[in-house]
Amino acid sequence: MRHFQERDLESAVAELKAAFRLSPNLLSAHVLVARMYLHIDEAAAAQDAIGRARRLGADPDITWPLRAKALYNQGKFDELLALTSQIAL
Repeated sequence: MRHFQERDLESAVAELKAAFRLSPNLLSAHVLVARMYLHIDEAAAAQDAIGRARRLGADPDITWPLRAKALYNQGKFDELLALTSQIAL
Protein backbone atom coordinates (compact mmCIF):
# COMPACT_ATOMS: atom_id res chain seq x y z
CA MET A 1 0.00 0.00 0.00
CA ARG A 2 2.19 2.70 -1.35
CA HIS A 3 -0.42 5.41 -0.69
CA PHE A 4 -0.60 4.59 3.01
CA GLN A 5 3.18 4.72 3.35
CA GLU A 6 3.20 8.10 1.59
CA ARG A 7 0.42 9.35 3.94
CA ASP A 8 -2.01 9.76 1.01
CA LEU A 9 -4.85 8.40 3.10
CA GLU A 10 -7.64 9.20 0.65
CA SER A 11 -5.95 7.07 -2.02
CA ALA A 12 -5.18 4.34 0.51
CA VAL A 13 -8.88 4.22 1.45
CA ALA A 14 -9.76 3.88 -2.25
CA GLU A 15 -7.29 0.98 -2.56
CA LEU A 16 -8.85 -0.78 0.43
CA LYS A 17 -12.36 -0.29 -0.97
CA ALA A 18 -11.21 -2.01 -4.15
CA ALA A 19 -9.76 -4.86 -2.09
CA PHE A 20 -13.07 -5.23 -0.23
CA ARG A 21 -14.84 -5.86 -3.53
CA LEU A 22 -12.60 -8.87 -4.04
CA SER A 23 -12.54 -10.07 -0.45
CA PRO A 24 -15.08 -8.34 1.81
CA ASN A 25 -14.11 -10.25 4.96
CA LEU A 26 -10.61 -8.84 5.44
CA LEU A 27 -10.91 -8.10 9.15
CA SER A 28 -7.64 -6.23 9.62
CA ALA A 29 -8.34 -4.13 6.54
CA HIS A 30 -11.65 -2.95 8.01
CA VAL A 31 -9.85 -1.84 11.18
CA LEU A 32 -7.17 -0.11 9.12
CA VAL A 33 -9.67 1.71 6.93
CA ALA A 34 -11.56 2.83 10.05
CA ARG A 35 -8.33 4.37 11.38
CA MET A 36 -7.72 6.09 8.06
CA TYR A 37 -11.25 7.46 7.98
CA LEU A 38 -10.73 8.94 11.44
CA HIS A 39 -7.51 10.60 10.28
CA ILE A 40 -9.29 12.25 7.35
CA ASP A 41 -12.28 13.34 9.46
CA GLU A 42 -14.77 10.85 8.03
CA ALA A 43 -16.16 9.69 11.38
CA ALA A 44 -19.42 8.26 10.00
CA ALA A 45 -17.52 6.12 7.49
CA ALA A 46 -15.16 5.06 10.29
CA GLN A 47 -18.11 4.00 12.41
CA ASP A 48 -19.43 1.86 9.54
CA ALA A 49 -16.03 0.23 9.04
CA ILE A 50 -15.77 -0.48 12.76
CA GLY A 51 -19.20 -2.06 12.69
CA ARG A 52 -18.13 -4.38 9.87
CA ALA A 53 -14.95 -5.27 11.76
CA ARG A 54 -16.94 -6.03 14.90
CA ARG A 55 -19.35 -8.27 12.95
CA LEU A 56 -16.32 -10.12 11.58
CA GLY A 57 -15.07 -10.75 15.12
CA ALA A 58 -12.59 -7.96 15.76
CA ASP A 59 -11.16 -7.69 19.25
CA PRO A 60 -13.23 -5.19 21.29
CA ASP A 61 -10.03 -3.86 22.87
CA ILE A 62 -9.03 -2.65 19.40
CA THR A 63 -12.41 -1.48 18.13
CA TRP A 64 -13.76 0.20 21.27
CA PRO A 65 -11.39 3.22 21.21
CA LEU A 66 -11.96 3.67 17.48
CA ARG A 67 -15.71 3.47 17.91
CA ALA A 68 -15.60 5.93 20.81
CA LYS A 69 -13.58 8.41 18.76
CA ALA A 70 -15.95 8.06 15.79
CA LEU A 71 -18.97 8.72 18.01
CA TYR A 72 -17.25 11.67 19.70
CA ASN A 73 -16.23 13.21 16.37
CA GLN A 74 -19.84 13.00 15.18
CA GLY A 75 -21.16 14.60 18.34
CA LYS A 76 -23.08 11.44 19.28
CA PHE A 77 -22.48 11.92 22.97
CA ASP A 78 -25.54 9.96 24.15
CA GLU A 79 -24.35 6.92 22.18
CA LEU A 80 -20.84 7.43 23.53
CA LEU A 81 -22.14 7.47 27.10
CA ALA A 82 -24.14 4.31 26.43
CA LEU A 83 -21.02 2.68 25.02
CA THR A 84 -18.94 3.59 28.04
CA SER A 85 -21.56 2.13 30.36
CA GLN A 86 -20.97 -1.25 28.66
CA ILE A 87 -17.28 -1.27 29.59
CA ALA A 88 -16.28 -3.38 32.58
CA LEU A 89 -13.61 -1.50 34.48
